[in-house]
Amino acid sequence: MGRFYAFDPFDGCHKTFSTAEAAEAEAHACIEYGRDRDRWPEETDQIEWGMLVQLGRAQQVNRVEAADDDTGRCAREDLAYLCDYGLTVEPNPLDAAERERDDARAEVETLRAEAALLREIIEGRTTPPIPHVAAPTCPGLWWRQSGTQEPVLCNVTGNATEMVVERVDGVEVSYPARPIAGVRWRRVEVTP
Repeated sequence: MGRFYAFDPFDGCHKTFSTAEAAEAEAHACIEYGRDRDRWPEETDQIEWGMLVQLGRAQQVNRVEAADDDTGRCAREDLAYLCDYGLTVEPNPLDAAERERDDARAEVETLRAEAALLREIIEGRTTPPIPHVAAPTCPGLWWRQSGTQEPVLCNVTGNATEMVVERVDGVEVSYPARPIAGVRWRRVEVTP
C-alpha cells in the first residue's frame, strides 16, 4: 500500500499509489471518465488525490491455530484459525522529513557561525578558538577550568613525564600524572 491516494467517486473507492504522480494520473483519469458522459456526473467534484499523512492499517492479532485453542479443537470445523484485528499506526514520513529539515537548518546555522568567525579571524578582529584538552600537552601558559568555576591562568613547566603546574597568581596547583575528570585545559594563544 502506497502513501498517496486517489478517490474515484464513480466507483466509490480509494486507491493507493507509491508515487504522487500515479495518484494524480488516476484523478485525471476519473475527470476524463466524467468528461466522456453526456453531462458531468454530480460526483465529479468529489474526485481527489493526495498524500496519506497518518496511516493506520488493520492487522491480525491474537492468532490461535484451530487445534491450539483451549479445548484442543476448533468450535467450527471450517475455520483453520481464530484471530482478532487491531489497527497499527505506521510512521509518518513527514516526521522524518521534518527532522531532516531541522538537521539541515541547524547545519546551515553552524556553517554561518563558522563563516562569521572565519571572517572575524581574517579581518583580525578575533583569534581562533583553542579547544579544551584533558591535560596540558606542553610547557607554557594554560587556562585551567574545573567544572563551572572561573578559568585560572597557570604556568606549565617541565616535560611530558614531569610537568609542574603553578598558578600565575602564586597559588600552587597539584597536577597528577593523569587527567582529572571535569578539569579542562586550554592553551593560551601568545600573539607576537
